[in-house]
Amino acid sequence: MGHILIRPLSWVLSAVCMFSVFNPGGFGEDQHAAAIPLDALNWTPIGPAPSMDNGRTGYSEDSSGRIVAIAAHPIDPNTLYIAAAGGGVWKTVDGGASWTPLTDGQSTLFMGAIALAPSNPDVMYAGTGEANMGPSKAERHNIYYGLGVLKSIDGGGSWTLLGAAEFYRSAISKIVVDPADPPATVYVAVGARPVNGLSGNSGIWKSSDGGVSWTNTTRSSISMTVGFSDLVMDPSDHLTLYAAVGEPGGDAGNGVYVTTDGGMSWAPAGNFPVGVDNGRISIAIAASAPGTIYAAVAGSGQGGSDGSFGRLYRMMKTTDRGATWSALPNPPTNICQGSTMRTNYLALAGDYHNTLAVDPTNADLVYAGGICLVRSIAGGATGSWSSIAEGTSNGPHRDHHALAFDANNPPRLLDGNDGGIWRMAPDLSFENLNTNLQITQFVGFDLHPNDPNRAHGGTQDTGVMKYQGDVRWLRQLRGDGGTFAVNALSPNRVYAISRAGESDNNWFKRSSNDGDPNPDGTGSWGTHVSDDWAQQRKNFYPPFVLQSNSSTSRDRLLVGTDRIYETVNGATSWQPLGLDGWTATEPVDSVAAAPSRPETLYASAGSHTFASTDRGVSWLQIDVQGLRDPHFAALLVDPRDSQVLYAVRDRFDGGHVFRTTDGGQNWSDVSGNLPNLPANSVAFDADASPNILYVGTDAGVYFSSDLGATWSSFGVGLPNAQVVQLKINRTTNVLAAATHGRGVWEILLPPSASGR
Repeated sequence: MGHILIRPLSWVLSAVCMFSVFNPGGFGEDQHAAAIPLDALNWTPIGPAPSMDNGRTGYSEDSSGRIVAIAAHPIDPNTLYIAAAGGGVWKTVDGGASWTPLTDGQSTLFMGAIALAPSNPDVMYAGTGEANMGPSKAERHNIYYGLGVLKSIDGGGSWTLLGAAEFYRSAISKIVVDPADPPATVYVAVGARPVNGLSGNSGIWKSSDGGVSWTNTTRSSISMTVGFSDLVMDPSDHLTLYAAVGEPGGDAGNGVYVTTDGGMSWAPAGNFPVGVDNGRISIAIAASAPGTIYAAVAGSGQGGSDGSFGRLYRMMKTTDRGATWSALPNPPTNICQGSTMRTNYLALAGDYHNTLAVDPTNADLVYAGGICLVRSIAGGATGSWSSIAEGTSNGPHRDHHALAFDANNPPRLLDGNDGGIWRMAPDLSFENLNTNLQITQFVGFDLHPNDPNRAHGGTQDTGVMKYQGDVRWLRQLRGDGGTFAVNALSPNRVYAISRAGESDNNWFKRSSNDGDPNPDGTGSWGTHVSDDWAQQRKNFYPPFVLQSNSSTSRDRLLVGTDRIYETVNGATSWQPLGLDGWTATEPVDSVAAAPSRPETLYASAGSHTFASTDRGVSWLQIDVQGLRDPHFAALLVDPRDSQVLYAVRDRFDGGHVFRTTDGGQNWSDVSGNLPNLPANSVAFDADASPNILYVGTDAGVYFSSDLGATWSSFGVGLPNAQVVQLKINRTTNVLAAATHGRGVWEILLPPSASGR
C-alpha cells in the first residue's frame, strides 16, 4: 500500500518554513543541526547501515540484520539477492559493495524465501512470511506472517503479488523454480504457523502457469497443518523433489518425503525415520552427485527420546536418492568453541537456525549452519567436521539461516545470518558484504531529549546501539536488545534490556555515561535486577517505562515480568507492586504511567488489561470487551489527563486502536479507516493543534487529527515495514519510527502550537 500524505496546506508550509531555519541555534545554545538533514514531507533513513563495534563489545564485524534467504545469479558472481526477515528483498550488482532495496513499496516486508529461475534469472519469486520459528523462540514474537508470493520478471524492478488467497498469513520456507524454459513451474513450501498467522494451509504448493494458479500437492498425501521446513529438487530430474516436514513442536508426520512425478504423488523417502521426536529438518542435495542428500534434524517440542529439544537430534545421509538413509556421527558437541551453549552447533534453537548446503562441485563438502557455521570435508564422516565461523570476535555473525553459492569458479559460499551476509574466500576467510544494508530489526528505541544526533535502540541479536549523526551506528552491548529509555533531564543516564529472558537474570542494564565506556576505559553498563525475576515468567523482551523526576536525580521505572515492579531510585532497588485484583496468568506485555498523576498506572498482560489508581497497591481489570484476541502491544496515557488511555492491538480483525476517557470503564474503538493490520506502537502529540495521534502498524505509520475518526498514511518514502516504536521530540520537532527490519527513519514535524 502506498503512503499518501494528507495534511492541511498551512501545516505543510509551516513545517517547510521551520525546516528552512533548522540551524545550530535552533534548539538551545548547546545544540547543532542534524547531521543527516531531515524535511517535513519525506521520511529520511538514519541507519543503522550497518552498525559497527569500534572495540565496544568484542565482536568487531559490521552487522546489518537477519537474512533468511540468498539467491545468486547463475552466471554473474557480482549479482546477488537477499531476503531480509523484516526488510524485504535487496539486490547488489557489484558483489556487495552496495545494495538496493527492491520491495519497500510492497504490501509486506516480512520475507522467508527467494529463488531465481535458472533458465532466466531476471524471473524471480520471493516468498513472504518467515518460517524460522519454533518453541524455543515462542516468547520472542518476532517471526511473522506473509501475504503471498512476489514475482518479478525484470530482475526486481517491479513485482506482482501472487497466491494472495492461498498464502494469506502463511510463512514460506522455500521456493524452487523448475529449470525448464520458460520458467513457468514453481514450487512453494509453507512452513510452521507464524505469529498472527493462519493454520491449515501448509504443504508443498505447485504452480504450472508462473504463479497465476496454485495446487496443494500434499494436502491429502501428507498434511495441511504441519510445517514444511525445506524443499529441494533433483538437479538431474526436475520431476523429483524432496520435502522436509519439520513441524518444530513435533508431529507424527515429521520426516522427509519424495515425489518422482512433479508432485502428483508423495511418499516417505525410504527408511528416513518419521515421528514426533523429529523437530525442524533441513535438507541439501549435491549437484555433482544428485543421489547424495544430507538432512539435519533438530529435536522436537516433544523433547526427543533423548531430551534433545532444539539441539541436533540426528544427522542423516543417503547416496541412493533417498532409498536408504544412514545416521552420520553428529559433529562434536563442543565444536562452536566461542559459544557458551556447547550442546552442539545448533545449540538449543535448531527450530530457529538450521540450514545445510553442499558444495556444487564436491558432494563430500557439506556445510551446516546453526549458532555457528561448520563444515565437513569428508561427507560427514567422524572427525571431518570443523567450525569455520565462530562469530565470537569476528567473521560471520551467529545464528545462520541461509547458505548459497555464487557463480565464481570455483563457487564461493554465501552465508546469511542474524547479522547480515558474508562471502567465504578459498582460504576460509570471510568477506563482510553488509556495506549499506539497512535491515536491522529494532525492538525498542528512544531519542535524546535535545540533541538530534543522538538516539539509542535495542535490536534483535545485533545488540544495543547508539546513533551519533551517521548511518553507521555504534554497538554498545551485543546479543538481543529490547526496550530502551533515556533520562530526559540527565540524558547520559540510559536504561536498556539486554539479552532479555536469559536464565542468568542479567538483562536489565543502566549506564550513566550514555552507554559508552567510562573515561578510565571501564565499562559503564551495570546490571540492575531484582533477584525475584530469575524464576518469574516474562516475555523475551520485558516491557519497562521510565519517568524522570525534575526535582531529583533519581528515576522512577516500572518493569513487567509476571507482575509489575517499581523503582524510585534509578533501578538501585526494586519493589513488587500489589497483586490485589491482578488476575493475569500471562507475562506483562506493556505498562504505562500517567505523567499527570503518578499514582495512576496501566498494564496489559495476555488477554487482560488493568488499571491502578493507588500506585499499584490494587488493580482493576479493565478489559476491552467483545474482542476475540484482546492482546495489546502498547499503552499510552494522555500526558494531560490520567483517565485518557490509548491501547493498540497487534492482531488482525476486530479493531486496532482503542481509547478510554474514564480510566478503562468504557472503551471506544477508534480504528476508523485504518487498514486491517496489527498495530504495535502509538504516540500522541499534545503540542500540535489539533492534537495528533500516530500509530505504527505492520506496514508503516498512520496519523489522525480527529481522535481516530479518520486516519491517513503519514509522510512519503517510509517502507512498508513493521513499526515497533514511535517517538516524538518536540525540542527538535522530530518524529522517529523504529522498524523491525528497515532500521530507523525520521521526519520533521511542524512547530508546536506553543511555538517551540
